[in-house]
Amino acid sequence: MWQELFVNACILITIIFIVSQLFKNSGIYNTSPLKIRLKLGILGGISAIILIHFSIEVSPNVIMDLRDFSIILTAFFGGMLPVVITGVITTIYRLLYKGISETSFLVPIGIMAISIGCGALSLTKLNYIWKSVLMFFYSLIIRSIIYFFVIEDKEAALKVVLVTWIASIMIGIGVYYLVLYLVASHKVLKNLKKESTYDYLTGLNNTRSFSRKFSEIKQETNLNHRKLTLMIIDIDHFKHVNDTYGHETGDLVLKQLGRLLRSYRKEYSLISRIGGEEFAIILQNTSREEAYDKAETLRKTVMTHKFYNKDGKKIKITISIGLAVYPETLSEISKLKETADLKLYEAKRTGRNKVCI
Repeated sequence: MWQELFVNACILITIIFIVSQLFKNSGIYNTSPLKIRLKLGILGGISAIILIHFSIEVSPNVIMDLRDFSIILTAFFGGMLPVVITGVITTIYRLLYKGISETSFLVPIGIMAISIGCGALSLTKLNYIWKSVLMFFYSLIIRSIIYFFVIEDKEAALKVVLVTWIASIMIGIGVYYLVLYLVASHKVLKNLKKESTYDYLTGLNNTRSFSRKFSEIKQETNLNHRKLTLMIIDIDHFKHVNDTYGHETGDLVLKQLGRLLRSYRKEYSLISRIGGEEFAIILQNTSREEAYDKAETLRKTVMTHKFYNKDGKKIKITISIGLAVYPETLSEISKLKETADLKLYEAKRTGRNKVCI
């Protein structure tokens, strides 16, 4: 029996790892999109089926396995909907696997009771430790009651219940720490991925992400014969801000400008910080006149926006902008950034706080 339980535990651990990899990018929450929760419910049911298939027969029509862990984990991460789906799939397979008998209807009732009960516990405001503990012992109690009903020899039933509790507690501790490890690992990887893509100070795309996406957009523009605009922005007299108010205020200004630029995300295709005080904005399929108007609007918005130093004192910030529009202002898309840079330098040389195209 213990050997078979060990095999069941190994299968369970493998399933947990595989499922965690499938959801490592999207994550799983009870507020996740319907498609993800449906997917989780189906995978939970498939996991339970696999565990039932490798179950241990303790008496005619009575088997022991670790399917409850699939139900608990589905409820814990996905909430009521996916765990009900898991419960229904598990119930149908259990009836098909062992057939219908006088006592076989009690097992599906137990499976659905565990599913709905764990789903209800997942909706409570308890912290994750209490939720997992209550789900775990609730499922064990329901399983124990079912064993006493379906196993005629009560001494044998007690033995099965004791083995189930001991094995489940041992395996449950291992599963708990495995899940904690996987969740923490995915969180670290997600943060690392975000840090490699986004600028930590402004929350905008960083220069590495900009280079990659800009290259992709240029290829797409060439293929579809569309227009492409690049806007290079530089904060005027930013060195003076750092020298006068300190680098802490300089960072605050960058954060505030980043927040302001992020408010334009729906309007622009890509917004990035590509240098110390330098930013880049990409607009797709925009005419020369539209691009210039958008740049002017942004320049005026920054000029009238309230920026503050670390002491809460208002400071004035302006920007200079260089614009290049393909194919209206240049014929080679490969020179888009070079041309926008030249126009930015022109704006800086000829008075700042202006747009050159």
